[in-house]
Parts: sequence; structure tokens; C-alpha cells
Amino acid sequence: MSIDEMFDDLRGIILELIESFVPTETHRIHNIIYSKETKQLLKKKLLIWKKAGNSDEYKHVSALFKRSLVKSEEERIYKRLNSGSKNFFGFMKSKFKGNSDIPAIRYKSNENIIMSDEGKAEIFGDCFSEFFNIDKDILPATGNLISKFSSDVIFTPENIELLLYKLKGRNNTSPDSIPSIFLKRACTPLAIPLCIIFTESYRVGRIPKSWKEAIVMPLHKKGSRSDPLNYRPISLTSNICKIMEKLIRKHLVQYLSENNLLSEKQFGFLNQRSTISQLIAYQNKLVFNSLNGLDTHSVYIDFQRAFDTVPLNKLIHKLETFGISPKLRNWLHSFVTDRKF
Repeated sequence: MSIDEMFDDLRGIILELIESFVPTETHRIHNIIYSKETKQLLKKKLLIWKKAGNSDEYKHVSALFKRSLVKSEEERIYKRLNSGSKNFFGFMKSKFKGNSDIPAIRYKSNENIIMSDEGKAEIFGDCFSEFFNIDKDILPATGNLISKFSSDVIFTPENIELLLYKLKGRNNTSPDSIPSIFLKRACTPLAIPLCIIFTESYRVGRIPKSWKEAIVMPLHKKGSRSDPLNYRPISLTSNICKIMEKLIRKHLVQYLSENNLLSEKQFGFLNQRSTISQLIAYQNKLVFNSLNGLDTHSVYIDFQRAFDTVPLNKLIHKLETFGISPKLRNWLHSFVTDRKF
């Protein structure tokens, strides 16, 4: 049985279970915790209404109740804003969702204004695929930086179950129609079959074709919203494939770190490092040079669409010089080639 047939069989079972047992509507109940003062005013307000109706006393208590609600809401918001950066940005995002609609667009010198959704999709498809880099297959003459190969990735049901459990419980969009909330709720029974599929995919160096499909969403970045060049593509891929990606990435980064194959000045995409830590290191250098009467020269380089123009053959060649095992290289090559959106 091929890796595509293995995943298609599992996907068919999952979709059948979702169709049979998962409700199609969700009723969200927001339980707001009121203060003791607010609850007492609410009870008093109802009692007065039953006895005296819309009297002056009722209006007075209603005003007190309203002020108590406003005070409680202000305290709730203040608590959210001062409970860490994650809660802060989550709260702000919920309040300012913005407009995600794509207006009428015009591409390059085309005089026609595209109004239909189908036309916009075609324009964005042409625009995003235009930046894909077709390399000339000229590989640099570099030898291997390390004499040994990396060890093979070992997939265990325990690790897979943990990653599934850590997924956010969202009914998010995925090309295989399997939302992350289902994977999270069914993490235990799914761990073993996914472990078998991951192990076989790694062994043969191929990933299922459905994992190579992505739903691309255009996200406005800057400038006029009518220019498709001012958007960047966000790829929504298989949630199951993302679990295997995380396991592969953890193994790969650990190997590169243990063998000192990553630069000490690398700050992006590493645990316990970020652009903030890079700025702090840069600031310390500036202050040190200033206090010691030294000059500081800085060069800033911005590669346009850097991730969209990586030559894949050179990437695989570089992994080979780093001692990445043939199995892992084959899997990564399958992962980055023949993708569709």
C-alpha cells in the first residue's frame, strides 16, 4: 500500500466520523462573572420592578446597576491588558478585526479592473507564482562540513499524541477538511495510525499528495489594496502534516545545534531567540562602541520575497554538506517540490 493510499484511507475514516458524530452548529455560551455588588443590584432592581414598576426608585437602582456594569467591564479590560503580551494582543485582535475583503484590483499595466472573485483568484495566482525561482542547477563547489550523517528521525505515538493535544481547538480551514479541533479531541486514538503513516512516509522519502496542497489566502501588507503586489500569500496546509513538520524540525534543529552548524549570530527561527534578542545584542554593541569612542557601521539588506525565491536544489545541496541523512533529505525534497495551491 502506498503512502497516499494509507493516508486516504485514514482521511476517509475521519471524515466519515465527522459527518456522523460531529454537530454542524456550535452554540457558544459566554459566562460573564459579575461582582457581588452587581448581582445584588440586579436582584434589587428586579424586586422593585415587580412591586412598583417604573418608579423613581427603580430608575435610581437601574442607574447604579448600569454604573456597576461599566465598572466591572473596565476592570475586566484592565486585567486583560495587564496579564501578559499574549493576552494583550489576543484582546486587541478581537476588538480590531479589520476588513479582509479584497476590493477591485488591477495588475501591472492591465487596464481592466477585476471585480469577480474568480478573476481576483487568477490574478493572485499569477502574481504569487511569478516569484517562484527556477534555478539554473549550478551548485556551488563546497565540500561536506561534517564527516558523519545525522541520525534518523524516530516517531513515537507519545510524541505525536502530545503535539496533537497541544493544537488549538479551532475549526480551522485545511485542504484535507480535517480541523485541528478534531485532531486535538481525538489525539489518543489517532496517535498510533499517524505514527505508522509518519514512519512510512519518512522511510520512502515521500509525503502524500494531499499534504502538498495549500489554500492560499492573500494578506494585505502595505500600500494600495487594489495592487496584488501589496499582498503576501498565507498558505493553509494540512494540520496532520504540520505535526510531522514539527517533529522533523525539532530533530533537524537539535542536530544542527549539537554540531555547531548554525551561526552564533542566527536569531530567527530558533528557540529562546528572536528579533528582540537580536536588537538587544545590537543595542549593546552600539552602546559599547559609543562609550569607548569607536565608530559603528551598519549595513541593512532587505531581500525581496526571500522565502519565495529560495533555489530548492541549492537548499537540498546545502543540507547534504551539513551531513543531513539521505532519508531526511529525500523527505524534505518531496516536501518542497510539486506543490499546488
